[in-house]
Amino acid sequence: MSPTYGKLLLIVVLAVALAGTSMAAPLVKIDLAKLPADRVVAGAVSEPQNLDGVACRLVRAGEKCAFAIDTWWGDALQPPAGAMYLATVRYQDTVDQPVRFLSYARLGGNEGPSEMHRFGGLADGKWKTARVPLSWDMLLADDGGRLQLGIDSKAGDLPVASIEIGPADADAQRRYNAQTRQWVRQVQAPLKPTAQIETQKPIIPPSMSDQVVLPYVRSYMSVIYPASAPQAGQAGAPLGVRMAVNEYEPATFAVYAAKKKLTNVTFEVGKLTGPSGTLTVQVDRGTVEYSLTSPGRRGEPVLLPQRIWPIYPVDIDQGKSHWFWITLKTDAAKSKPGKYTGQVAIRADQGRATLPIEVEVLPIKLLTMDEADLLMGGCHPALIAAHEMDVLLEHNLNMMNIWSNSVGPRMKITDGKLELDFEFLDLWMQTARRHGIKAMVWFLGGCPYGYPRTMSLEREIYITLHAGEKPRKELYDEFVRIAGTKEHRGQTLPEIEPYYRQWVAQVWQYSRNNNWPEIIITPFDEPAMWVQGPYRKSSEKHPDAIGTGPWIKDHFKYACKLLHESAPGIRVYGSIHHNHLPGPDYQPPSDDEYPPILEGQVFIQDVDVFCTNAADEVPKLGDKVRAAGKTFWQYTGTGGGTRPAHGRFMFGFYFNAFNSRGSLVWAYDWGSGFDTSSGSNWIIGWRTPFGVIPGPDYECLREGWDDCRAL
Repeated sequence: MSPTYGKLLLIVVLAVALAGTSMAAPLVKIDLAKLPADRVVAGAVSEPQNLDGVACRLVRAGEKCAFAIDTWWGDALQPPAGAMYLATVRYQDTVDQPVRFLSYARLGGNEGPSEMHRFGGLADGKWKTARVPLSWDMLLADDGGRLQLGIDSKAGDLPVASIEIGPADADAQRRYNAQTRQWVRQVQAPLKPTAQIETQKPIIPPSMSDQVVLPYVRSYMSVIYPASAPQAGQAGAPLGVRMAVNEYEPATFAVYAAKKKLTNVTFEVGKLTGPSGTLTVQVDRGTVEYSLTSPGRRGEPVLLPQRIWPIYPVDIDQGKSHWFWITLKTDAAKSKPGKYTGQVAIRADQGRATLPIEVEVLPIKLLTMDEADLLMGGCHPALIAAHEMDVLLEHNLNMMNIWSNSVGPRMKITDGKLELDFEFLDLWMQTARRHGIKAMVWFLGGCPYGYPRTMSLEREIYITLHAGEKPRKELYDEFVRIAGTKEHRGQTLPEIEPYYRQWVAQVWQYSRNNNWPEIIITPFDEPAMWVQGPYRKSSEKHPDAIGTGPWIKDHFKYACKLLHESAPGIRVYGSIHHNHLPGPDYQPPSDDEYPPILEGQVFIQDVDVFCTNAADEVPKLGDKVRAAGKTFWQYTGTGGGTRPAHGRFMFGFYFNAFNSRGSLVWAYDWGSGFDTSSGSNWIIGWRTPFGVIPGPDYECLREGWDDCRAL
């Protein structure tokens, strides 16, 4: 398709859509029964079938099936910025688990696909239509100039008749949000939470004892569960907000079903007025979704407040509560300082109620993160789309932290020279730069418990160097075995070192030449774990991994030296797990190379950015780091929806008390997505094609950094 023809077609279709018709011709249509074999570029489909009079093919189970289609936007790599489309999928619902629709935009780990939506899973045998929103920045032409979209049906073969692409309709976002909540409820329905939140006894003023719809106020830092109830002073109290003229500030309340079940509960926020007139402010209304989660070590599924969706109506059982969220957004150019009041109008099918709101806008303007010279980043297992970067900036995250085991330039070794392909990564880094991302901390290895398996870049260089000699799995295991021997542990393998140096030098130079965000590199994660051993492997399952021990300290120091020598001027980073002397019960082994010395402080001279999660262990540690000419940061984890106050305190007053100039959070989106009922999930923001659905922790993290911007 020529660029001119593609642009004309796009203009015609969009014009029809904007005219209000629902009969616009699709931009692209795939009839699977007629699809040429060479258009199935991954996975497998059956021969053409005719089921219930519908021509189709079966997308085979257990494989990510990808179809290559012609792009409709011309020769560019991506559609026009801001464009939103809709994939309409006709399928027969024969499987008992929702099906994933995928876009191969190289944003997933190892340039893998991104999940766009889920549909089906009722196994009722009916032919249905799914509508999947596709944002411009999650679509990308492949190396052959075609777009790859896919379907992943793990629970069984899925009959698919057709896929049509057209412009998104006005209801696409609301529909996507509702369908996502529905499929989460669907897959979690068979599960029963084994942990229960204790039911609170309500304390209701006599004047409100007859109220059917009973709102009550709590700080956004105090979690409201379904089993919560109003406590002393909360029912009848006003919502109170204090904020700067350029700030996002939350206010939260709950509705308690005191007399009977409430249905279709929702709310509106009226105008805020005062002596200065009507406050110019954006008011975002949110409903908190409760869903089952099994957050890592905290055990079996428990019902927790997971996500704050754009407002939607909910039902509340008698004697239960539901949490609602308001975010006020002032604008320094329009919002006048002063005191303002208004009303929150709450309605249900069974009655109505009002809640007073009082807002004080202070005559102060917060510094931006850039103006305050602060960096903050979440840990990501893969890359994110441009529209999500904008949400990061709104939450004071102007940095990202990525791992080379899933994100990196393609590489090959030819005649002793490492060749790196930066084409896609350059596109993404340029996008990140335009959207305000200032820096990237790049972890070249993972947790020391898996050492040396988790020396990701070194492992991949070894596999690349010996490509073709043996299957990848054998080369993988061979590296782990060789690198863990006493002869080689504690340093980069000699045959790998030249290419490790080349990788660092090329990445650093290319990033500077092409105006990437600042690339800050670390050899691997949490080297202070070297004292946890020797041979502590935690949950590591690889038989040849040796885990922690003195070799961790040696290897980190060795790699830091390589980084500095290979890329003069680069900042080397270290995540320092602990800093104190080993405790009184510590018994060092007889090995002379394992002396009982300071855990993390031994790395001050090796790194340029010293980032610790345990500054309190050595209160003057920040001063010691700065005296050595290094930058002091801190990091911590999130509360998984149970401790939003932790985020406000840790990222704000606590970090600021040690004068941290940056921080990391473990983690931003590390987990299984919207269904967190199993596995280890460290997620504070859930991406959609339209934006991000935040959790309470994400909002409180932002508030913590707002405190730093004000102090």
